[in-house]
Amino acid sequence: MWGTFRRVVSVCLSTLLAGCASLYAVHDPSTGVLTTGQVQGFLKSLRCELITFYELERSRKAAFLKARKAGLLEAYANYAYFDVSPSLFGAITLELKITDGASIGSGTVFDYRLPPDFSKNTIAHLGPTASAQGVYDLIWSFLLKQNAKLTTSASLPAEADPMVKEQICFNGPGLGDLAALEALAEDAAPQRALFTRIKVDFGKPLAAWLRDKATIISAGQLLPAADFENAEAAQMYYQFAVQVVAGLDAKYSLTSVHWNALAGNASASLQQNSYVSLYINGPGAAYVNGAKSGSAGFLPKGPELGSAENPMHVVTQGGKPVVGGAQEEGPQTVVRPPRRREQRYLLAPVPIFPPSATP
Repeated sequence: MWGTFRRVVSVCLSTLLAGCASLYAVHDPSTGVLTTGQVQGFLKSLRCELITFYELERSRKAAFLKARKAGLLEAYANYAYFDVSPSLFGAITLELKITDGASIGSGTVFDYRLPPDFSKNTIAHLGPTASAQGVYDLIWSFLLKQNAKLTTSASLPAEADPMVKEQICFNGPGLGDLAALEALAEDAAPQRALFTRIKVDFGKPLAAWLRDKATIISAGQLLPAADFENAEAAQMYYQFAVQVVAGLDAKYSLTSVHWNALAGNASASLQQNSYVSLYINGPGAAYVNGAKSGSAGFLPKGPELGSAENPMHVVTQGGKPVVGGAQEEGPQTVVRPPRRREQRYLLAPVPIFPPSATP
């Protein structure tokens, strides 16, 4: 009896945990808070928010360069901007991750009362524990040209492809001036948006929130300071994560003539994590990533002192340059080598790492 029972328990445990411990049973990560059917609409929202931000920063930059002639501090207060490089790509990374778990907890006990022999009572105790976990990750990466521009429905011809019209971010007339772009970013006219706005803190649209953060990050570059005190805004990176956890705990207990205590405790859980990463690149984005490994510089090594390109000194005598040697009395002019302009460079290529799962 006891031997048969142990075999039955082993089979049941194996069956329960096999679903989480087999590579032949895979859980689709895009089933949960953000499903496959919702990804397309969510990516459109991200794209429209980012392109609205690109357009806004380009207009704020033009206004800043014009207004700083009258006063730098006033220009910064009204038109501070992040210098989004129009020749570089931005990036969006979407990661969907599901963790499944199943376990037989420590509350599972099997106490079998063996037949008495008139001198003692014998109880055989079995307390099995087992657990299994499956982790399933999906990572999608997208490029977005940072010179992208918004197109409104009014600017499209009537015969435009319906699929093209589906990608439009705003309806109505053209974008207008900077004030009109600010209004679009702030969602002042919600009826114009043809996508679901992404709100930060349940209020501010993502494009307007990025604009506010760009104002902060650009202070070290736009405000007056000595060259060596500037902190150039090179890259903006943001990651947003949503975690949802659900679980089930089941218990069963029995007491009988043969069972002093029979109790089962099983639990199962499901956890979904959704991550969105945004990369907004300025002209120095490659150098800031190279600086992390010490491979980015800005002053290349000059020629050796005393060489033809970098003489120790040059003295003009009678209109003829003489390098070194004796000098005659009389008016002399020292010609100094011109000051080299800053030239950025990378000592080694910036390492490229494929997308990896978030721990």
